[in-house]
Amino acid sequence: MAHRLFLVERYLPGADRTALEALRARLQAATAAMRQEGREVAWVQSVVVPGDDACLCLFRAARPAFVVEANARAAAGWERISPVLAAGEL
Repeated sequence: MAHRLFLVERYLPGADRTALEALRARLQAATAAMRQEGREVAWVQSVVVPGDDACLCLFRAARPAFVVEANARAAAGWERISPVLAAGEL
């Protein structure tokens, strides 16, 4: 099954480097556990937009439901999950 990219948008009021690192660790642990179970999903990167309390996380997954499940397992709420294209994939 082809993997697609998904962008997860969330708000992390007052997020700093420590909060972002904790989120990364939870997302990586959740996606690693899911891969062990045969679900094809990987956390790629997260960034915070200072001053906007916005956090954007990029995932590669076989299905959007895997991205939803990974974020739920990581106790990482979200506002929106959208399929996206990267410049190298156009």
